Amino acid sequence: DDESASLLSEQELHQPAADNRSGSGSSGRGWNDRIGSLDTHAAPPLPHRRSVRGERLYYKDGDDFTTLDWSVSHSVQREPQRSSSPTRGWCGWLWRKADEIQGWILTALVGVLTAFLATGIHMGAEWMADLKLGFCNNSLWLSREICCAGSYFVDYSKSECKVIGPGGIRADPDSGWQCWSDMFGVSCSNEGLSWFLQMLFYVLIATLFACVSAWLVLSFAKYAAGSGIAEVKTILGGFVIKQFLSGWTLVIKVVGLVLSVASGLSLGKEGPCVHVACCVGNLLSRIFPKYHHNELRKRELLSASAAAGVSVAFGAPLGGVLFSLEEVSSYFPHKTMWRTFFCAIIAAMVLRAMDPTNSGKLTLFAVEYKHEWRYWELILFLILGVMGGLIGTAFIKLNVRLAALRKQTRLQFHPILEVMAVTLVTAMINFQFQLLREDSLRLLRALFKECSPNLEADPFNLCSITADGTRYTVETDIMWLLLGSVFIKLFCTVFTFGLKLPAGVFVPSLVIGALMGRLVGSLMIVFETGNQELAMFDSCQNCINPGIYAMVGAAAVLGGVTRMTVSLVVIMFELTGGLTYVVPFMTCVLVSKWVGDVFTASIYDEMIRFNGYPFLDTKSEISLAARACDVMSGDVAFVTLQDNTVGSLHRKVQTCTFKGFPLVSSREDRLLLGYIRRSDLQKALRRARSNPAVNSATPCIFSSLDHAANVTGTVVDLISVVDRTPAQIVEDTSLDRVFEMFKQLGIRYCLVVHHGILKGIITKKDFLEHMELYHPAFSDKYKIRRPRGAQADSVNESSPRSDGPVPESPMNRSVNGGRSDGLV
Repeated sequence: DDESASLLSEQELHQPAADNRSGSGSSGRGWNDRIGSLDTHAAPPLPHRRSVRGERLYYKDGDDFTTLDWSVSHSVQREPQRSSSPTRGWCGWLWRKADEIQGWILTALVGVLTAFLATGIHMGAEWMADLKLGFCNNSLWLSREICCAGSYFVDYSKSECKVIGPGGIRADPDSGWQCWSDMFGVSCSNEGLSWFLQMLFYVLIATLFACVSAWLVLSFAKYAAGSGIAEVKTILGGFVIKQFLSGWTLVIKVVGLVLSVASGLSLGKEGPCVHVACCVGNLLSRIFPKYHHNELRKRELLSASAAAGVSVAFGAPLGGVLFSLEEVSSYFPHKTMWRTFFCAIIAAMVLRAMDPTNSGKLTLFAVEYKHEWRYWELILFLILGVMGGLIGTAFIKLNVRLAALRKQTRLQFHPILEVMAVTLVTAMINFQFQLLREDSLRLLRALFKECSPNLEADPFNLCSITADGTRYTVETDIMWLLLGSVFIKLFCTVFTFGLKLPAGVFVPSLVIGALMGRLVGSLMIVFETGNQELAMFDSCQNCINPGIYAMVGAAAVLGGVTRMTVSLVVIMFELTGGLTYVVPFMTCVLVSKWVGDVFTASIYDEMIRFNGYPFLDTKSEISLAARACDVMSGDVAFVTLQDNTVGSLHRKVQTCTFKGFPLVSSREDRLLLGYIRRSDLQKALRRARSNPAVNSATPCIFSSLDHAANVTGTVVDLISVVDRTPAQIVEDTSLDRVFEMFKQLGIRYCLVVHHGILKGIITKKDFLEHMELYHPAFSDKYKIRRPRGAQADSVNESSPRSDGPVPESPMNRSVNGGRSDGLV
């Protein structure tokens, strides 16, 4: 009836949509290439101008790298509860308990599945790593240690099973373990031809494993490359990276990680376990819509998943909780702490029950030293901390420079050839050195041991005891071997971390530090032997335990690389069972962080900066003198209260890629009335256009006053898509306060007003880009390299980027070669 208005209720046409429901691991078009992969069909870069309208998107790929708004996620998660939950009686109580238990069920499932995957990764990598040296003739699927279970011990120097007989220690002919040279009738004891055949098989098999791993990553899941912790940190900071947590990425990450570790490259599986656990958490979140459709709840689950990853990697549930809190999570409420702890405990319990190491213990390197450390040794632990910080700094600087070199040369076009070359060199070097030939975990276990005459306890003969059993002795050749191994391992790790295959940096850092600490401990043994008359050696015999120095050195280098503090200390004493050595751990970790922070940020923060991820560190504090008007975008695309039709709004949504539009009273006065999220408006229009009574000319209203003002005919009610309480600040608001709002409230944007009149908008990405380009103090704080041509604070920033292209910054730079990713 033309005389009476027929109102299409928003309850029929629109349901509030969660922002970016695609999620961190949702499917999308094509592959995202921001991990350094090739983009052969890339569009030419668009001019980067400051005079843009609406809330800007820096990336072309739909919702990829979209900033999340925690306040919106809070409201979305509570709206279904208020509208559908019963409030009284047993039904209400049961409904609330069923709703609460969903989070516990999910965290338990994440812990169980993560432990199963970690067990498979460990056992598969161990078995395949042993294939480089030989095979079990009785059962091909058995690893060397299981195949030699009937023997007395495994001689790692010759890859043989040893027994003790009447004639002393000899090879066990009944063990079933065979070297590759045995297939050609050459005994493993033959130092000539056997050595050549063993090296040939070692190098070829290692190269095959690494190349297959890289091919899988490049062909099926580019996001499976690397450690993944930098990207997990970015996601938990409130950004969406499509495909990074998908099921296909999980499969390739697990398979590729087994092959990468088995290849013998200088990498570890512990860091990638965090990525694997987060993939599991993202996939399991689809069980309950409350988690699948809400990014805030999903990130709470991902925080628990990250803790489970560390828990199964090191057997350290408490360290995993602290790692999630200290290193990767930006939003960590109290309830998330309990669920994270529960998830880590479940993962550790399942891992302990499965016992992939066949040790019957959760700790990987259980130590039981006969004597304690002495207070004068704290000076040496401080020195180890300084050395660890310097080594960590050197690694970070060299690795970042090498990553930049890859982008500037033809190496970026031949990633598999690069993997092949690095693996060939690494395998050939490792085979020459007994310490580096074996698996890194076996090497760490040996480095943490005390001196012993027992070859089983010290398979690498790192030190021994004199004939009378009173003194430790260390051969000079062993010390030179330790020193050379430190530099070789550091060199190989620099070139390995950054290849297009799954790779972590935890274990290589531990190995480098353990080798360094063992060397210092060995030197102290030599010093003690020649200076028995000193007062500090009067009260003890064999005062120096090189295993303690190896543990402290391992913690120092890992702290220098990752800048972990409390979580690292807890991980180390859970890893070794050495609660007595917490003070040495704390001392070296604190000093290594202090030394490293003087020169660089952590390896993960440097990778975030290098890859151009828009990450705002919520744990830092800065002082800024600029105002909101110096940063805001003044030319804003808005929606007026009147004269809106389905067709006009549809055209605006299709032609504009902004994430939202302020709602103003009119074009003339621009009185701010609210904010409309693009995703909500798009979904409402899509549902409205499916109604036969709606056409392009159908009016749309955003306020009940519009309907009362003699609106006739069919109209579309869009009142509920308007956020009536958007974050607002005035023009003179200091940038310090804006920074705190982004940190504490987790908002994505702020609208700038003057007496209620809309003046501009500031997004989190606007803020980050402005700080990188125009505030050297901020760049120094986050170790950001200011581009050439960027001016300092003295520039007139009332319209800071409206009159020319902006110098390239990490925020608008793709990893792909430095081009802009379609800023409009």
